[in-house]
Amino acid sequence: MTVLIDDNSNEPGTHAIVIGVGDYPCLKGGSNPNPFAHHMNMGQLSSPVKSVEQMTEWIRHQMDNNEKPLRSLGVLCSAPDPLQMTQENGNVVNIERASLANVENAIVAWKNRADRHEGNIAMFYFCGHGLSFSDSEMSLLMEDFGSNEHSPMRHAVDLDKLKIGLGQHCKALNQIFFIDACRNTPTPDFLDQYGNSSSGEQIIAGGVARNTRDKIRAVFYATSLGAAAYGQKGRSSLFTQGLLRAFKGSASRGVGNGWEIVIEAIAEAVNKCVQSLSYEGALQYCQSREANKPLTLHRLQGKPEVVVKVVTNDRTLLPEAVFQYESLPLPPALTETRSQPVQAPWWLHLPEGLYAFAAVSQSTQQSIGRFERHIAPPGQEVAI
Repeated sequence: MTVLIDDNSNEPGTHAIVIGVGDYPCLKGGSNPNPFAHHMNMGQLSSPVKSVEQMTEWIRHQMDNNEKPLRSLGVLCSAPDPLQMTQENGNVVNIERASLANVENAIVAWKNRADRHEGNIAMFYFCGHGLSFSDSEMSLLMEDFGSNEHSPMRHAVDLDKLKIGLGQHCKALNQIFFIDACRNTPTPDFLDQYGNSSSGEQIIAGGVARNTRDKIRAVFYATSLGAAAYGQKGRSSLFTQGLLRAFKGSASRGVGNGWEIVIEAIAEAVNKCVQSLSYEGALQYCQSREANKPLTLHRLQGKPEVVVKVVTNDRTLLPEAVFQYESLPLPPALTETRSQPVQAPWWLHLPEGLYAFAAVSQSTQQSIGRFERHIAPPGQEVAI
């Protein structure tokens, strides 16, 4: 693992590990001249590199939590060309690749850093291929998946067993997992060949015991059980785009005189943001587990940015509606017009506040309507 930051502090803070796998040499389209025969149509991914870059950037430079500031950050990423990042001392380094051996060592080292104080947040992020053998057996595939044709799951991590092991052995009371991967089931041919007795390496073994009951072990899956998670060539994944958009405000709640990103609001906010960002009709739905206990991840410096969907009450008028919004009171500090009508709703990301929304028919120039609404997290739909 490449450690970008480690302040060696024993005070409460956030310890993060970010893992991305886009280059799978033994899968479809990979560099290995003898590819894995049972690749299940899984191939090379371009989104993990961008997702790792953007998630690392947010953790490192935008996450703001005075009570639990960033203490350490480790990154692994498998890409066709080495990913380079700058360490805290200014050195530019190649990020270590996400082989199973490297990931195993990195997870243990991350766990040891998170052990420094029970008040720590241990944050885990993965972007790459995934498989689900059942609702409680998810595998994260490392770059060397398929290199062992006799036992391919030797190069995967069993997320659920890892989560149990960390719950048992990691002192950090706050453990958060962001899993940006498909949750498709293995193909019948794969199961015929290898069975379902192994869903990967557990890395840290553990059992469910009384000392885990007070810990937060929240998991945020990019998609539903049995479903795919989508990416777009040259861009970060849909889930990561939605997650980082949600961190701008849709996942916030008003606390005191400010706004905080809290884990119990993340899944709903991600889904609203993903809906606004989805392309080619590829919708996916973030699912969460054990994310109901209160925990602040980030504090906003200003007003939260909220996702807003603007439509017409009469959907037949949508293709010819010219939309406009103005912030209130007048004169508006913010205003915008969608002058070219389209079939789709108008998606906006607006600072929390009071707004007036209006629509005019492009063909008749007659008013369709006007509506005032206070916009606040997690998001709003405005029908005119």
